[in-house]
Amino acid sequence: MVRIAGDLAYRSGGNIKFDLKAFNNAIHLALTVMDNKRVFENFELIYNEYFKKRKGIPVLGATTLLVPHYVDAEEVENIAKFIASLNEEIPYNLLIFHPVFMMNDIPITPRKQIEECYNVAKKHLKYVNIKQYAFNRLSPFFSFLGFKRNSFKDFFMKCFVCSFPLLFQLLQL
Repeated sequence: MVRIAGDLAYRSGGNIKFDLKAFNNAIHLALTVMDNKRVFENFELIYNEYFKKRKGIPVLGATTLLVPHYVDAEEVENIAKFIASLNEEIPYNLLIFHPVFMMNDIPITPRKQIEECYNVAKKHLKYVNIKQYAFNRLSPFFSFLGFKRNSFKDFFMKCFVCSFPLLFQLLQL
């Protein structure tokens, strides 16, 4: 199934983004109730089969949700080292955690944790971004953390399948 998705992303100009939740398997199990071995194996498979074949938009990327008390700078650095062991040009996005759904008792990712995770990832990778969901852009949490509205730069893209306009935001440190 992973090869089919990789082939489709490669041929269509799309991208496969892996959610690398944690490098430490115990933390990954706590967050997902699943082992992380297969996730890292599949990431490496897509890299080996498709990444070098296409210039421009990379066929492979990774994200990690910065869950306070679980995913810290050590976790992010281990993930970044794994990615860099394949290629330091694989894009890596750090996502700011917002307390919703079943994890609503955990706070939003603190600014200090965001900066520490960003800095350790940048030691190993060329393309590291901090992202958040657009609907939380004006959230009072961001001013509480010391971010201003103009801290986020909007980027618009069109879906490669249906041309629906998509908005995503990058945090400018």
